[in-house]
Amino acid sequence: MEDGDPMKGILILLGLLLVFGATAAAPPNATEESCRNMCGDGVCQEIVCMAIGCPCAETAETCPEDCGPERTAPPEERVAPP
Repeated sequence: MEDGDPMKGILILLGLLLVFGATAAAPPNATEESCRNMCGDGVCQEIVCMAIGCPCAETAETCPEDCGPERTAPPEERVAPP
């Protein structure tokens, strides 16, 4: 490779990313949760999408007010809207 070869710069950058990691650390006050907590809305969100901003999946343990033993929703009500 020549000194002006753009591939040399790309290879160096890729090597640095491999050595030091390509991901940035989250700030100390950042939350790990990327879903919307909809517990308490009266619907047990058992099946949800996995994108950022989708409702969090709810279970009887995580949201007893929506998914408790006395609450049984029909299947069409168990799927969260996108």
